[in-house]
Order: sequence, then structure tokens, then C-alpha cells
Amino acid sequence: MSSAGLENAIIDFRNISAGGEWLKEDLSCRAFGYAPATADWTDVMDGIMFTRVMEPATPIGAGKLNAYNTLFEYSVEQRFH
Repeated sequence: MSSAGLENAIIDFRNISAGGEWLKEDLSCRAFGYAPATADWTDVMDGIMFTRVMEPATPIGAGKLNAYNTLFEYSVEQRFH
């Protein structure tokens, strides 16, 4: 995506357009941290977000953090249970 000149992009692996069949091949990606991994990512996740510039996280107040954690835990439970 970097070589395509994109600053930010979201690739939807659920609805791959004509010409996007190459996305189903084993591709190298740093999807989980900085370590490269190779996989057919369409079998691993629904999509991927690309950002050319990565910024550090900004701390938020404990009240908001608890609300986000609750929402995340609920989402995970609904998806995987």
C-alpha cells in the first residue's frame, strides 16, 4: 500500500473486488506488531487497516478506559462465544 502512494487505507477481505484475487495469496505483513508474518490474510481476518505514519497511544482517563474495555470484552464475547 505504501508503494501505491496511500497514506491510509482499509482493505476489506470479505468483499474482494475483481482483480483483487492476489490478496488470497500468502503475503508478508506486519499485522501483529513489528514482526513480519506470512499468511493468506483473508483466512485470518476480515480486513486490515494501513497507516503510513504510526503515532504513539495517548493516555485517557480511567473512566473512559473502563468503558472501552467493557465494550471490547462484550464484542469479543459476541464474536467468539
